[in-house]
Amino acid sequence: MTIAQYILHCLKKHGCHHIFGVPGTSCAGIYNAVDADPDHDIKYLVTVSELEAGYIADGYGRFAPMSAVCVSYGVGNLSMINAIASAYTEKVPMIVLNGGPTKSEQRDQDNYSILFSHSTGRPNADLEIYKHVTVAAEILTDMSTAQELISGLFKKATQTPGPVYLEVANNLWDTQITTIEEEDEPVDDIVDPAAVDAFFNKLYNKTSRPAQPVILLGSEICRRGLADLALSVIEHFNIPFCTTLLSKSVISESHPLFIGTYDSDLVNKPPRRYAESSDCFIALGCVFGIDHGSLVKKQFDLMVDVSYGNARIGPVGFENVSLKSFLEGLLSHKQTQSLKAGESAALDTQKLLRKESVKPTHDTVFKSINKFLSDKGDQMLMVADTCLSSYPASDLQMPSTRMFLANPVWLSIGQGTPASIGAHLATGKRPLIVSGDGGFQMIAQTFSTMVKYKIPCIIAVIDNGLYGIEQFLLDKKFYTDPAAPSIGFNSLNRWKYELFPEIFGGGKGFRVADTEKFYETLEEAFAYNDGPVIIAVEVNPKDIPTEYVKKIERLKL
Repeated sequence: MTIAQYILHCLKKHGCHHIFGVPGTSCAGIYNAVDADPDHDIKYLVTVSELEAGYIADGYGRFAPMSAVCVSYGVGNLSMINAIASAYTEKVPMIVLNGGPTKSEQRDQDNYSILFSHSTGRPNADLEIYKHVTVAAEILTDMSTAQELISGLFKKATQTPGPVYLEVANNLWDTQITTIEEEDEPVDDIVDPAAVDAFFNKLYNKTSRPAQPVILLGSEICRRGLADLALSVIEHFNIPFCTTLLSKSVISESHPLFIGTYDSDLVNKPPRRYAESSDCFIALGCVFGIDHGSLVKKQFDLMVDVSYGNARIGPVGFENVSLKSFLEGLLSHKQTQSLKAGESAALDTQKLLRKESVKPTHDTVFKSINKFLSDKGDQMLMVADTCLSSYPASDLQMPSTRMFLANPVWLSIGQGTPASIGAHLATGKRPLIVSGDGGFQMIAQTFSTMVKYKIPCIIAVIDNGLYGIEQFLLDKKFYTDPAAPSIGFNSLNRWKYELFPEIFGGGKGFRVADTEKFYETLEEAFAYNDGPVIIAVEVNPKDIPTEYVKKIERLKL
């Protein structure tokens, strides 16, 4: 078996059946191996840019057990690194495959200062950079330990979880290596039983029967497939729960104990009020970003936090306490009844009142999308790109599970559109993307990839000619004073998005300036499944979602 063949074997073993990337001479060996694979159960998808490939792999790994991306040394990897940082921050299992210099190329650079192709001249530059955005990074140099090194990286990617980096000299992909048959063992969490016992002792010594407990579900519930176990805990203890944007729809949102999605402390929504006033706040598998600052600071001294192998009760930490072991312990521990909630008080679940308007606004766009998703059910996958629309997207009522994608911790505008391709390939569901025009312009060539591979995404571009979220953060007066101009550097060039099908040779395009017409266009887009559909939604630059208006007015919702 060659190195490339063994990598494909590991990918399939870990549930990954796609490789994303832009082939170059340094990594062609992987793509050749895919073409020659006798089982034909792994495919590559060639993208327009390396950043796009990284984002697609990021989206794929959020719904599949493993993801893979392969681009050229130097120019490709450095172009892609933002997407890998996204996967690293939000705990997405992935392997980055890189073809490095040969011994001869490296020797010429060391001895004669002749830079090999795409080299910066620094030793092991790609490796050293990727160490900062991966959970493990290695160069394969010893063929006798190739199997151990490669399989170890795959285990690390799924166990942590997060991206790993493997570099192989570009002339060694077809090198034969000795492999032994491996047992197909599940990748278990690292658990210290003594730490688990100590954690539970501390928990029950500290906790009396709570008056207002709440559970916040995070991304680890999704990554490790713990939704059923988490739901058993929620129902056993009768504890209300909310989700982060990374875990939205992991459990049915129609469940009577679901109180909403904690999207941000930007405004005082019901999930925020309930969570911040809880006397027993339990965070399960969460990655906390800037939007959770108020919550974490207020609850820090009291909260129970079990996430990605570590646990704490207030400031006291415990290592090697897995989320699975904690959930199972909650259901079996003899003192668990002390956590059990009584009859829940009337929960504050008032809905945000979004204003009606004939002309499209952020509010009317999401009212239409909410109805559309309700009608289509499990067929759809909602993708909320980072923009002014991120927070209203959190209030959408998901009619099924595993149907939401966002980038709420890394917050990279533009990530959602290419990530939706990976999510579609992993789930089979049809993405509906809401993107700001600024974010979409960063990755617009993704439309070409969608056309090429007939990916049936529906893209709603909020066409207001503005980096709206930056405008809001830097100068709110623009939204309250009709005469106030926007900050000059936030203005965008206006594109005719509806003409993209003509430019890229496929798909459909629309422009709408009427709220009722937007819903009709969504239905028309859904009826077309031979490629992507783009809808330019004309929105007044002065319009912002109700959440932001309330923030400006300093009113409670």
